[in-house]
Amino acid sequence: MLIVISIIAILASMIIPISGAVNRNKIRAKARVELEQVATAIELYKAKLGHYPPDNPGSPATNQLYFELLGTTFTNGFYTTLDGTGLIKASDLGTVFGGAANPSVGGIINCTQAGGGDEGRVATSFINGFKSGEVFTIPTPSPDVVKILVAAVPAPPGRLNPISYVSSNPTNNPNSYDLWVDFVISGKTNRISNWNKDTITLP
Repeated sequence: MLIVISIIAILASMIIPISGAVNRNKIRAKARVELEQVATAIELYKAKLGHYPPDNPGSPATNQLYFELLGTTFTNGFYTTLDGTGLIKASDLGTVFGGAANPSVGGIINCTQAGGGDEGRVATSFINGFKSGEVFTIPTPSPDVVKILVAAVPAPPGRLNPISYVSSNPTNNPNSYDLWVDFVISGKTNRISNWNKDTITLP
């Protein structure tokens, strides 16, 4: 009986570290898939509109990708996403997505606009929506429903894993954009990005 117990203990000590490594790899793979989903939508956006979506230079994590990638309509001073899940007053854009660094945010580009010829445009949805856990609603005055993209992977207590985005002055992909997400595994911050195929462990 003691021999059997000893063997079970040895096997358990071998399996637990392996299962932990498998779980960590699953989390990293999930974050990578979510980031690539957003990157694909951004490239489709550029192919259609001729430029990358605008960013928020002062706060890469609080960006307007949710509205730009889903597409919007503009009615009575409000931008509403085509699926009806996001809503922001035009006058709030500068405060939410610009702040002190970029207070002159004028509107959502991927928006249905009336007009003839080149002036008219129909908004396009470049992504088929987001799953639960991939979106966070920013606290804003009613009736705004302002959402940002986050990764549905473990975060530190009381924090989120926002998908950060820089297109105006990217430092890692100077000819396109930087896209990344930070998340925590076993107390260590990991970064998945579009400039490195490997996961980076931050200090």
